[in-house]
Amino acid sequence: MNIFNWISSLKHTVATVLLCSFLWGVNTVQATVLTFDDLPHSTVGGDIVPNSYGGFNWTMGYVDAANFTLGKVGYFNGLVSGANVAFNIDGYPGVVSSNTDFTFIGAYFTAAWRDGLTIHAQGLKNGVQLYAQDITVNADVPNYFSFNFVGIDTVYLAPEGGVYSSLFSPSGYDTTQFAMDNFTYTGNVSAVPVPGAVWFFVSALIGLLEVARRKPALMAIKA
Repeated sequence: MNIFNWISSLKHTVATVLLCSFLWGVNTVQATVLTFDDLPHSTVGGDIVPNSYGGFNWTMGYVDAANFTLGKVGYFNGLVSGANVAFNIDGYPGVVSSNTDFTFIGAYFTAAWRDGLTIHAQGLKNGVQLYAQDITVNADVPNYFSFNFVGIDTVYLAPEGGVYSSLFSPSGYDTTQFAMDNFTYTGNVSAVPVPGAVWFFVSALIGLLEVARRKPALMAIKA
């Protein structure tokens, strides 16, 4: 292999290392799942999800659905992990916000009382809507919905419609509440650092390229 082919090979090697290091950095960003099961259990009407839980501000409640006093309604049916689920208080929109950008990947949703309940999901940044997605849920089983709202600071979940589920006997409760479990998110992935060892290796390759570039000139001088 002559010197010019060697230089070309090294250039391709550098490009490959840079690409792999970028993909390595992105893939090592781990999603975080909030299960609400590490909150104190509440069986009577639920409690407010405390601000700072998971690093977010919450306008939502949570309840020990496994031991809910009104029986095995949609909260219980919506359990995915543990005993707790989050819910929107009194059927009002649920809001999850942060002081820093994040990506809302997805969550499990179940209607608490109604079948055919629509949830209008929005991803906002500084009050401006960047994403919108409607989902429809029933009260029998939880369903996972992917959103992938990237670079937002607020998730807004507004319920609407639906009819009282035939699964339940009349209880006096017929609201547009929903259960949410396993809220999944990541932080801002745009600033993922490339590992120092990779940069060291790339720097060494660049040094070799510089030596190779100068070698033909030195040979010409000696000639």
